[in-house]
Amino acid sequence: MRSDRFLRSVHPLFMTPIPTRSRLLALACFCLLPASGALAADITSYVAGKSFLAIDGVYCAPLREWHGGDAAGETIVESSVAGAVPKKHVGNVRYEPISVKLAFPPTAPVLTLLTDFLANKTVTKNITLTDLTYDMKPAGAPLEGSHAMLVEVKFEDWDAAGKEPATFTLVFAPEYTRAGIVALTPPTSPPGSTKNVQTSGFRFRLGAWPANQVNRVAALSIKRRLPVDAIGSARSYEITPAPVEFPSLVVTLAESQAADWKLWADDFLVKGNNSDAHEKTATLELLDNALTPVLSLQFFNVGITRLFRPPLDAGSEAIRRLQAELYFERMAITPPPATLVTAIVGVATAVAPATPLAAPAATSTTAATPGATPVATPVGTVTPVTAPVSGGTTTAPRGEIAAEPVGKTPAGTTAATTPAAGTSSADQGARDPANFPRLAGLTRKTYSSNRSATLSDETAIYSTKLSFDEVVSAYEDLLKADGWEQTMRNESGDPVSGTHQFRLRWAKAPRSVEIRLTQPKSGGTEVSVSVSSTRG
Repeated sequence: MRSDRFLRSVHPLFMTPIPTRSRLLALACFCLLPASGALAADITSYVAGKSFLAIDGVYCAPLREWHGGDAAGETIVESSVAGAVPKKHVGNVRYEPISVKLAFPPTAPVLTLLTDFLANKTVTKNITLTDLTYDMKPAGAPLEGSHAMLVEVKFEDWDAAGKEPATFTLVFAPEYTRAGIVALTPPTSPPGSTKNVQTSGFRFRLGAWPANQVNRVAALSIKRRLPVDAIGSARSYEITPAPVEFPSLVVTLAESQAADWKLWADDFLVKGNNSDAHEKTATLELLDNALTPVLSLQFFNVGITRLFRPPLDAGSEAIRRLQAELYFERMAITPPPATLVTAIVGVATAVAPATPLAAPAATSTTAATPGATPVATPVGTVTPVTAPVSGGTTTAPRGEIAAEPVGKTPAGTTAATTPAAGTSSADQGARDPANFPRLAGLTRKTYSSNRSATLSDETAIYSTKLSFDEVVSAYEDLLKADGWEQTMRNESGDPVSGTHQFRLRWAKAPRSVEIRLTQPKSGGTEVSVSVSSTRG
């Protein structure tokens, strides 16, 4: 009887009397319906528990999230006869950019990709994005992006009060995408650091100032633009993109600790002392929960464009703060040696076959080698080299070191205690850029360098009593004779206002140099020589 009452309450069909055996059979079928529906839902729907990135078939890193890569057609509206409904059809089909979010610190293949991007190298990769369930089974077909070029890198806010995991985002522009057939699952012991890096784990240092002044660094979005009609189109990887665009760097600090910043802003902006000699180098050091450095972002030729007080609510008890807006010309990323990790080839797992798009065989301009670890020399590493100067040689360390007068050498190196021919007894800084000619009559004021796995930069700043024309003419004669080719010559400003400047660029593969001449108010000429070398 209870079963009768239940059936009548849930469906009118059971309001009429029916035999007992038929009632029991109907009850059994009715109770099985929800279970069958749930089973069907489990089979036809997939929920990704984990996502992974592979580059050129090599497992690289787990992802926080990813999206994009879809094909999108352009709607074409045809002209029509008056009164007629216009005809529409699909025009060019393009593939949307692929955005992936990763946690710090990056693995070696991702770090190499970032280094090449910041060095303006045009590199394309074949990337694979795989979704897996929590029990590590493929959740649908993976997405393969062919000839994908890295076009944007986004670093999130760094805040001393933050508690969120620190992440960064890579945006790729693929030539085309397709559904893959094989999902690349991570190895049992995936490569990478288990260090937990939060947005509060950072130290920012500007020049030689204390590193505890800045409490927030705003998000950075570094882009490399492709022509609009080339993004996601066939053969887009053959188009050379524009140089990397660096945004302003915005930092926040307590006003009570901003005395040095105020003096620099007044001198740099108001008084006009903003030549290369007055620019600085900044370092954003990322730390794990144990305050161990895991990565350094370095900013070169940093100048200040604005120092201001952000809005503050009336009556609030908040700390009075200032925000500084800084420009920078170059950027490098350097890990401590202990954080360099090697990617291991993952396990290939077959999933439901998908029909690939008709396209050229996927290749890469720079294929990753499984098991190969890129070598990056962090700032501060000292390697003895011999650097010739006009008329003689000196032995000096290569690397970013404190400026020293000639005659003082770091432990373990040997140098002449008297200046070599072509140098000056008033020289400061470690040495001149290696294997680059130095003009007679220059006095070195500073020297700095930076080395990564693929790029070496050296900058020296000199002062001289020679005129602009004399310096420019001397360099042109010297470099032409040495086989250098001039790629840019720019003159701006005027001597009356103190804004007269020259910028000269020369190239001699695999090296390039930028020479800047400025005219200090004290007279003479200030010469900045920045030599870049591509390392194989």
